[in-house]
Amino acid sequence: MELALSPSTLAFSAELVGTSSKASPVTATNSSNEALTITSITVSGPNAQDFAIQSGTTCSAGMAVAAGKACTISLVFTPSAGGARNATLTITDGASNGPAATQTVALSGTGQDFTIGPYVLSTTVFPGAGTSYPFAVAPLGGFAQEVQLSCSGMPAQSNCSMNPASVTLDGRSQASVVMQVTTTQASHTGPRLGSPGEWPRLRPLTALSLALLGLLAILALSQTGRRGRNWRTLASAAVIMALVMVWVACGSNSSVSTPPPSGGTPAGTYTLTVTATSGSLSHSVTTQLVVR
Repeated sequence: MELALSPSTLAFSAELVGTSSKASPVTATNSSNEALTITSITVSGPNAQDFAIQSGTTCSAGMAVAAGKACTISLVFTPSAGGARNATLTITDGASNGPAATQTVALSGTGQDFTIGPYVLSTTVFPGAGTSYPFAVAPLGGFAQEVQLSCSGMPAQSNCSMNPASVTLDGRSQASVVMQVTTTQASHTGPRLGSPGEWPRLRPLTALSLALLGLLAILALSQTGRRGRNWRTLASAAVIMALVMVWVACGSNSSVSTPPPSGGTPAGTYTLTVTATSGSLSHSVTTQLVVR
């Protein structure tokens, strides 16, 4: 003698991963002429965690089901992953003077989800260059909803964008998306004049020579009106020599400098993250960007 279970198989409708279905009952009926005692009720199998016995269940281990009576077991399906999910409900019972009997009900359901994966794991660029990373967004369990896409993790002076920014899956085919990455080249500015503390200092001998030449130039210029062309030539030569000596003295300690490049995407290795979101579902994958 044993309890009769109905239905013998219980198939749940497809549910989004992490979303619970409505409770579905399994009825255990005692068609014998004496009471049958339930000794255990278990859910086992590859995806047993996705099928749970819920409140509203009237059958329980240790209870006796009177002759001609019935009780129910309420089950809820909450998929933890996409795709087909399966388990088995097992009830053991028996009469007080007879052997134990075991009955089973096959449980099944489908989890709906999506995946995202990169085709390129790493690329290398120089500052100012761009690159792209192709991705595939694929449905699981007939998933047919919109998926929003975003990217993050870019270094300074760079940018990333998803093209397209969202896709709507049809439950069967995967969709292709591309992450576009752009970097910035460092900018160069012209030479700058140093601060007063950086200006050149003349050696004592050079300073004395310049002073004498300057004095000579002043004297020569004061006599140009009276002495004619020779004095003007001498004065011009003195001035030119003074300028040359200044140039030579300054050449070893120039106050004009060219600063290093500024801005631009800094060199380094960076981890970029692409996130795909649909309602309560969210998946992220990473790729690598190397800037030389």
